[in-house]
Amino acid sequence: MRLIGRATRQQAAIGVVIAALVVLLAVIFVTLTYTRIGAELRKRELVVAFAPHTTAEQRLAARAACRRMPNATATPLSPGTLESGRINNVRFRIDNASSAQVAALEKCLASQPGVRGFSFPDDQ
Repeated sequence: MRLIGRATRQQAAIGVVIAALVVLLAVIFVTLTYTRIGAELRKRELVVAFAPHTTAEQRLAARAACRRMPNATATPLSPGTLESGRINNVRFRIDNASSAQVAALEKCLASQPGVRGFSFPDDQ
């Protein structure tokens, strides 16, 4: 009888360890999944709107003037073959920018000739 009792306790202990490992793996899976989703949700972007007759030089100047703002990164120009298409879309990544930093970027951009406004496509 003692041998059976020990075997049952060992089996129970092994079962508890296996259950704990399953729970641990589930927690790790859920954490990694929601971390990735959270990172996607934190992606924010500011798109600069220009007046219709803004020159290419003015667009590039606005991008260059404000590209060093804290937590705001000018995105690379699109790889299109036409220069007009590449510089029409001036965008800044503001994933980690605070409201004050976004306001400072908006102020910097608003002071540039040809800038009409901004949009935040990820906030819609």
